[in-house]
Amino acid sequence: MYELLEAVQPILEAPDQRQTAIDDAPLYGQHRMYLKALARYLTDAGKVDMHVDEARSVVGRALAELQKSTRVQGRDVEPTKVVDALCNTHLLHRERDSEVLKFCHQRFQEFFAATWVHEQLTAEVLPDGLQQELVLEVFNQPAWTESLDLLAEKLVTDKFVGPRVKLVELAIRADLSLASKLAGEVQMGAEPDGPFGQLIEGIRQLHAATSNRAKNHALACMALTRSPVFASELEALLRTTDRSDAFALINEAGGLSVRSFGEALTTQFSAWPPEKKYNLLDGLGSQRENLSFLQDIACCDPDPEVRARVIATLAWQFPASDAALEIWFASSDVAKRNREAFHSVIAIGNVEQVPALIAEVRRLVSCPADT
Repeated sequence: MYELLEAVQPILEAPDQRQTAIDDAPLYGQHRMYLKALARYLTDAGKVDMHVDEARSVVGRALAELQKSTRVQGRDVEPTKVVDALCNTHLLHRERDSEVLKFCHQRFQEFFAATWVHEQLTAEVLPDGLQQELVLEVFNQPAWTESLDLLAEKLVTDKFVGPRVKLVELAIRADLSLASKLAGEVQMGAEPDGPFGQLIEGIRQLHAATSNRAKNHALACMALTRSPVFASELEALLRTTDRSDAFALINEAGGLSVRSFGEALTTQFSAWPPEKKYNLLDGLGSQRENLSFLQDIACCDPDPEVRARVIATLAWQFPASDAALEIWFASSDVAKRNREAFHSVIAIGNVEQVPALIAEVRRLVSCPADT
């Protein structure tokens, strides 16, 4: 999503009149600086809109910083005109005759907030004071969660490890669950040293606690990291019968990822007992890597109950994909009649598939149930 939003920027700026307005007074090509400042202000406040006077104040502070550089130095720029220009030419939206403005879509607010954090993490020097500010005002605030998720998505495509390490390092200082989630999103591995090593140690210490609540929290953090470092603990969870509380936390955190079980999972899965297979399939979340695994299992596993669980998981976790419907149509009648699988495909069936679904349901009704 970050890359998509990033790619949209030049498209929005491309029309000749708009590009001219961005380059000329009062913006002088600094529109993104103002947008980052506005996004940061809104996110800090946990809001998605602001009064125009607030916007002028934020722009005024950003302008003061810009005037210290050579970018707008010596130019007569008024915050009121900057705000008006941003609303007329870019991603800010202000209703006619209204004193309230906001980004044209909340995703752009999250994008520019994430971009500001990205600049801090990729700077040559990140002073201790700014690190502490980021921990307290960004990583420790729920309103920043979506922007941090976008940032993690950006960092995982970057070639540089440093910003990813710094992201997790700062998150550890704020919240163990957040650090685990971000570590999973940036695909950090099993480094014994540095922030990820600290994260592993912290999670294992929590898991060693006597409190069941602490243990379950630790299991949720293990799942969030998506790291095979914790494969043995998560596999043990799949085997146990007393797992409802832990799974509730894991599902609340987004479900399991197949990455947590290592690259050999598809091969190992075939040898697992049925109950363990069902538990994994029921616990999988909507992480992108789960889709291909589920499709592979649906094609290869001979157990109709497994195929039925795959269909249900695909339907609920990947509703935009046609995979669940395609697998359901290709399955045996036993799998098709599975209550959960049947209800899930009915719930997500798109308009184009309705006639085929009706025809197949009629066929199933007319056929003996043991076929």
